[in-house]
Amino acid sequence: MKNFIIFGLLFIVSVVLFFEIRSRGERNKASDIGEAKELKSSSPKTHSNFSDFNPTKNRKDGTDLERRFLAISDQKLGRSEREAKRVELISKMVDTIGFKETYQIIIENLSGNDRSFASGYLFTLSDEVFELASDGSLQEEDLEVGVIGMLSRGVSTLDSMQKLIEVAGEDKGIFSNKNLVQVSVQAAILNLEDLGEGQKILLDSTFLSQNGAEATLIKDAIFGNVSKIYPSIFLEQLDTFTANGVSSSILEKHVSTALSSLAGENPLAALETSKELDIGAKQHNAIFARWRSDDEAELDSWIEKNNDNLSYGQKQGYVFFSGVRAARNNEFEKAKETAKSLDSGPDQKQALKEIYKLEKRSALTSVEKDPQSFVKDFYSGNSSYAPEFLGVGFEQWMTKDPVSATQWIDENFREQKNSSQLNDHVASAVARVALKQNDKETATLWISEIDNPQDRNNLLRKLESN
Repeated sequence: MKNFIIFGLLFIVSVVLFFEIRSRGERNKASDIGEAKELKSSSPKTHSNFSDFNPTKNRKDGTDLERRFLAISDQKLGRSEREAKRVELISKMVDTIGFKETYQIIIENLSGNDRSFASGYLFTLSDEVFELASDGSLQEEDLEVGVIGMLSRGVSTLDSMQKLIEVAGEDKGIFSNKNLVQVSVQAAILNLEDLGEGQKILLDSTFLSQNGAEATLIKDAIFGNVSKIYPSIFLEQLDTFTANGVSSSILEKHVSTALSSLAGENPLAALETSKELDIGAKQHNAIFARWRSDDEAELDSWIEKNNDNLSYGQKQGYVFFSGVRAARNNEFEKAKETAKSLDSGPDQKQALKEIYKLEKRSALTSVEKDPQSFVKDFYSGNSSYAPEFLGVGFEQWMTKDPVSATQWIDENFREQKNSSQLNDHVASAVARVALKQNDKETATLWISEIDNPQDRNNLLRKLESN
């Protein structure tokens, strides 16, 4: 969908340009995207002369335009020709019957890619797209192309983003889908005529200092995309971002993205850049992680010969990377020991968090393939997972296949007399599933089977608040 939307924006610009040139002989052929954007931003609403408005004539013309617009779906046309015809008629309908009425016709009669394209084009024609967003008329299905349309309506991308923040303050629904904002901002950044405007956005102190939830989400999207597309420029401006109050929690993950992007081009150049940065082990780790994914043998060979040349921060980053790599290889105990050897408490915490996620993902994959063997390995002492993941896995088994999970309990649970800790994890898993199903009686029964007082009390509190 992301590629379709970005391609769609570029296609819209080209189609608008074609029809403007064909219908206005006095206009010279536009030679760049900048002129095409100028054509696109000339709203039909702006060109209308209200004193010449004839209600009867416009109703008749509107009905005819709507009929012709709907007939396109039944014609045997290629996609490009079909969309070109729709673009021409959408512009005329906006002039004749209005923006919101045209939107209503689109959403009532089109679906899928046809609807996305038609709505996407409509939203580039008028500032009324902001009214749709603020009064709740913008349909959820059209949020993505709606946001992109809004980002095309300002005199600059920065101006458009400011407008979008204002609208979002009235309707938080626009920002309910973070991925939507990421995709939309990426489309806007990719369509900048040059990097100059992108730098203006990055360095605008008024914009950077805004702290509302909407502004924070927009900034997060901007940094996420610029750090990927223009990593060197992003890293050069870190001091500016910090001086303008951008939080470290936003910046840290995007520093990792920028270093990973640089490492994809040249890992040694990325290492040279990171030497000068005051960053944590997790950010340095991004370089080694990207290098491993591109050429693990080359990375290992280089480290063997050059480890002493790494800075202190980079060495810590390599320790972080080594712990995570061990977890990826299902060597979880080794991974945790490596993470605990990091000098910084926060670095240890971040590394252990990454390792936990990898161990959990591996455990859930394992129980999905063969739940009986997964559970049996714990009770026989042959599991590579920490005991707590028996509960994580058993909860998934109980949720997806309660019949076979219950059968295992009936046949085996009481027989495991010397496995109190493991039984606690099973009992906790069953109780959690019961609580999710609002089955308080079953939850109470299984909570009583738990020996560990902390685990038992945690679930009792959940039971009381359920």
